[in-house]
Amino acid sequence: MIVKIEKDAQTLTDMKIKYIKGIAGWERDTHCEIASLEPGQYYVYIEVDWLAEDVVDDTEFCVTYYGAA
Repeated sequence: MIVKIEKDAQTLTDMKIKYIKGIAGWERDTHCEIASLEPGQYYVYIEVDWLAEDVVDDTEFCVTYYGAA
């Protein structure tokens, strides 16, 4: 999930955020493409639900992002 910080605050309850986009998938590579973003501060939230430790051997993941610049 990607959100933009509309108003930063000292506490989470005072923070205002704007939802940008979210995706879910079971594929090895999951992509989230956004054509253009306004300048600002953004947060990316990632949740990985491992099935079970005895079923999943590789519990490492990587997050990358890139832009036109």
